[in-house]
Amino acid sequence: ESYGMEWAYVVSCNLFGPRDKFDTEFGHVVPSLIKKFYDAKLSGEKVVVWGNGSAKRDFMYVNDTARVALAIMRDISGSTNIGSGVVYSIRDIVDMIAEIVNMKDQVVWDETKPNGQDYRAYDLTKINSIGFSCEHSIRQGLEETWAWYATNVQG
Repeated sequence: ESYGMEWAYVVSCNLFGPRDKFDTEFGHVVPSLIKKFYDAKLSGEKVVVWGNGSAKRDFMYVNDTARVALAIMRDISGSTNIGSGVVYSIRDIVDMIAEIVNMKDQVVWDETKPNGQDYRAYDLTKINSIGFSCEHSIRQGLEETWAWYATNVQG
């Protein structure tokens, strides 16, 4: 601003996709869950998920994230929130992954552990003003992320 330059700063929702950090301790929600399901599927054990699944988040698949980042560089300046505009509970995400990987009856909710922040959503006025919308449904993104991880996981 001091030099009259155009700039954009992105504040993102929960992003996920191939090549993410699939870490159950330090990763984000979706990649952590993908790894938990993968490990449980290999070991024949159940998937333990913290809390009761009621916390809600906006999730965006990485391919849509790349598209919105390009659109922001072309058409928006200043601080800009990005997201899909659809909020899901953690339980919704867990149920979708369980269905995708054929483990619907293999989830245990550990309600002695925290849920995390109850609700997190974003004002998407700026990206909506340029007509942006996600091309991938949450389900498509989860399916593609699972397929990538199952094919590329090392050890």
